[in-house]
This record gives sequence, C-alpha cells and structure tokens, in this order.
Amino acid sequence: MVDLGNLQAIVARSSAKPLLAVLLFRFGDAGGARSFLRQWIPRAAVGAGPDADGPAFHFMFSWNGIATLMSGRPDLDVAQGRQQFEVSFVDPAQAPDGGIATQLGFFDASAPAGWWDGKFKSSDIDLAIHIGFDTPEQKADCLAQVRQSATGFGVRELSLDSWDDGALSGCRPADGRLHFGYRDGITAPNVDWQDAPATRASDAVDCREIVVGYPNSDFPTAPFKPGPWQDFARDGSFVGLSWLYQDVAAFNKFLKANAPQAAPHVGPELAEEWIAAKMMGRWRHGSPLSRFPDAPPSTPQLNDAFGYGGDPNGVNARSGLTFGLSIAAITR
Repeated sequence: MVDLGNLQAIVARSSAKPLLAVLLFRFGDAGGARSFLRQWIPRAAVGAGPDADGPAFHFMFSWNGIATLMSGRPDLDVAQGRQQFEVSFVDPAQAPDGGIATQLGFFDASAPAGWWDGKFKSSDIDLAIHIGFDTPEQKADCLAQVRQSATGFGVRELSLDSWDDGALSGCRPADGRLHFGYRDGITAPNVDWQDAPATRASDAVDCREIVVGYPNSDFPTAPFKPGPWQDFARDGSFVGLSWLYQDVAAFNKFLKANAPQAAPHVGPELAEEWIAAKMMGRWRHGSPLSRFPDAPPSTPQLNDAFGYGGDPNGVNARSGLTFGLSIAAITR
C-alpha cells in the first residue's frame, strides 16, 4: 500500500553513509524558502534500495516551517492544519524549551537552555536537512553549495560555532561501535509496507507504526480527517531532534561500582559487561542476551532470530528503538 518511492530513505531503511551532517535553517519569506527547497528536494534519498553514490539528503520540517511554506495557500489553510495535527507537533508549549523538558527527561546537563550552544531556541528551527556523505571532500563541497544557495534565497542558517563544520556532524565508526562501546545499526523493524494483515509475518509491524496518512481505528494517526492536510502528511512521519549530554565516564563508573553485585552470577571478569548487556539487551559486541545469557560468544551473532515473549519480567532486558523520520513539504 505504501509507495516506497514516496518515502524518504531515512524512514524506509538504514543508511551506510560514513559521514553525516545536520544543517538547521530559519526561513525568511515563503517564496525564497520554496525556491531554496525546489533546488534541493530533488536530491532527497528515497525508497528502500541501497545508498546511491553522492550526498543523501533528507528534509525535516517543524510546524512553524510548514506554516511559513503554506502561507497564502487556500488549499492548505494553516489554521485548519494546526487543528488537525497532534498538539505536540503544532503547540510550541509542547516543545522541550516550551516548559515540558523535565517530563521528557531533558534536565541538568541536557536541559534545553544549553542546546544549540545557547545561540537560539528549538522553536527557531524551521528546517533541518540531514545529509549523508561518502568522503570528507564531498562533504565540504556539498555543505558549501547548500549554504551558498540558502544565502541566495534568504534562508538563514542557524550555525553552531562549537562544531568543526558549523553544524551537527559525525561519522559512522568503521566497526560500528559507538562511544558507549555498543555496536550500532544491527537491527531494523520488518515493516509491512503492503498493509496485508492476512499474510503479515509474525515479526512484522503495521506500516502505521512508521508513517502517517493511513489512519484507521487501531492507529488513529493525525491528520485523521480525510482532506488536503491528510494528503499532505501521507508517507511522512515525525522526528525528535534534541541535544543530549552523554557522560561515558559516568557510565563506566556506574558499571565498575555495581560489578561486585553482578560477579556472583557471571564471575568478576564479565561483571561489568554483563551489567552493560542487561541495560541494552545485547552484549556490547552485538550478540543478544536472550540467546547468550551467561557470556558473549567469541564471534558476534547479530541475527534477529529471537524474541522476548518468554521473558515477561525483563530478565534479558531489551532496549527501545527510536526512528528518525520526517514530513515532506510541498514546495510548489
């Protein structure tokens, strides 16, 4: 049912691009913003196929950004759209820097007051462009082109001076190990994009868990009412962009301090790693704890042939899965 060719690739699959950057923008007038997007949206990576050569673009919009782009459009009345989307998307008071930060777990070193180097607020962001790159040279050239284009169309970049690229950026470690020592990018959900419950595999999830625009009684996703705003949102989803402080030293200190309690179960040599595995549901090299509860295998076993139906008490704890998704804008 879902046309994968209409889905941004970041929704449909994982990327293997080794480098990435996220550029943040504030729109000026609607005409300039639309012209800027007309130039770059054709570069969007779509579908579930493998990464193509060259930069892979993904576009993510805040409600304020959408409202600016749709201003003056009688077919997509902004006031009606504000009523049809979830309040958590359209109401600035529901954003972390709008007063609910502690409810979302953003406090202390991760409090919104320290986000974005303190230069601007999350509510100032109209557009985020997530770009994957193959080489440093490709990255530098592409960022320069996008920035020159934005300036020409009156779209202001919200730059971050504390980052080398002036923007959120990073790389995919060659061995897949992130800074806490866990292997990343192992699993992805098996999504029933065809919306065929009768033939759906037991491990598949309903496509409405991932995208909006196909609401039913089980998944009353907004916009629920058929019409132009539901058509606009179809095949899009939602992204949460936040600034987190992650304290690797404190994490390692926690493992060491609690290792004596774990040692009687697995021995002192594995105690810290066992606690780390309990917290994530996998040993840090990627093997699932449910299949290897007492020790990690010497060779990582990264398949997904396991479940948690027989673990109602969370003995082999599993981690949550977060999707970074986006709503595509109409630029005409």
